[in-house]
Amino acid sequence: MADIKDTLKKLAEQIRDERNAGANTALRVGSLLLAMIDAGADVDKLRKIFICKDQDDFTGFMLKLLGGMEVGEAVDSMVAGKGIVADRNGRMQLSRLEVRDSAVFKEIIYNRLNAQEGD
Repeated sequence: MADIKDTLKKLAEQIRDERNAGANTALRVGSLLLAMIDAGADVDKLRKIFICKDQDDFTGFMLKLLGGMEVGEAVDSMVAGKGIVADRNGRMQLSRLEVRDSAVFKEIIYNRLNAQEGD
């Protein structure tokens, strides 16, 4: 197996280090990819390592999203639509929060605007 890894590494280094224009053709790059697949790149094994973007998946590890996140149908950064928006500064917006057990708040700011018809 070490021989296969060495061969694949040499092929990849040749492509990486090539300086002549047009030298890294689709044939060369495609050949390396096919050689990697033939060498035993097991898709099921890779699915156990990486989180999928095209299907439901889970991880038992902490997922850190350093740039923020949008879940659901969030429209723009910090302008919530039907989803959740969180930015890197710790601000989060969502349409509705339902807590089933308990909640602990260090500070609550409650804003409510009421208007009534009248003279």
